[in-house]
Amino acid sequence: MSQGNYNILIDMADKSHEIANFFKQIIRELAEPIVPFKDYSKFRDMEMGGSLEEKLNQLADYLMLMPKLNRNTLLFIIRFFRKVATYEEFNKMTAYNLAVVVTPNIFRSKELSI
Repeated sequence: MSQGNYNILIDMADKSHEIANFFKQIIRELAEPIVPFKDYSKFRDMEMGGSLEEKLNQLADYLMLMPKLNRNTLLFIIRFFRKVATYEEFNKMTAYNLAVVVTPNIFRSKELSI
């Protein structure tokens, strides 16, 4: 697909599963995930306790440490999937389902663990 030519997505509007699969494949095949390898453990080990405000502040701090391109891409994906989730009645993709499908492609450890 040519950069900036999104007409193919309009033509495929009734094939949302194909678009989602294509998107997932693109982010899965990046040499380094959107959340860089060096930042993986920060996000993985984020404080589970504490108030929502504390968690959001910690997340904001981590996002600011990421390279700008990665941060902007991650924020775009989050906004996009928030919009997708608003149609969960039709597409069955709740925020939880979207997270299950996409998170392993955005956050990856450099080392394989068994």
